[in-house]
Amino acid sequence: MMASFQYDFANRLTSATGTTYQYDNGGNRIQSQTSEQTLIYLYDTIGSMSRMLMSKTQDGAITKYIYGNGLIAQENSSGYYSPQLKRFINADIVVEAFKNPLA
Repeated sequence: MMASFQYDFANRLTSATGTTYQYDNGGNRIQSQTSEQTLIYLYDTIGSMSRMLMSKTQDGAITKYIYGNGLIAQENSSGYYSPQLKRFINADIVVEAFKNPLA
């Protein structure tokens, strides 16, 4: 299979062999989409792509990514998953982290 690439007028990659990309008015990539999932990106105030905000699979399953000092949890229909602990955690822990980040 031969690779295929397309670019827009600003020389931004808009598609690459099965993946399409969307950009905001500032030229930042805000979304990538395949036949299986959609990824939505969040940017910080200086324009660096710092976080993936959400992913959505073809069947509609959504995973949200929650950040503090790095990725602290992923939320999906099964609950909250902690990458550091490598297990699902109680939602109250995540809520408490946002209410009192120094606790």
